Amino acid sequence: MSDLMISIKSMLDVFTRYASRDGDPNSLSKPELKELLEKELTGFLDPKDPSQVDQVLKGLDQDKSGTVDFQEYVTMVAVLACMCRDFKPSSKGAAQKKC
Repeated sequence: MSDLMISIKSMLDVFTRYASRDGDPNSLSKPELKELLEKELTGFLDPKDPSQVDQVLKGLDQDKSGTVDFQEYVTMVAVLACMCRDFKPSSKGAAQKKC
């Protein structure tokens, strides 16, 4: 299997693993999204600011369903990938932060 196909399969598997926990395998509820962010994107959330999950959900939930569907999830992954690609070290020779 190619690297790209492995990445696509991984995106599908992660979404399915978390979306299936509340019974609806087609969307991520707020608790499912929070768990996904905490476990799969370690360091993405500030544990001292519980409102961040609400902010992320609001930003992703384009259809205002109160959940994140697969298309909205893919948008988040794509934006994060672009941010990682565009990340530039602050000074010459500085270690680049890994995304």
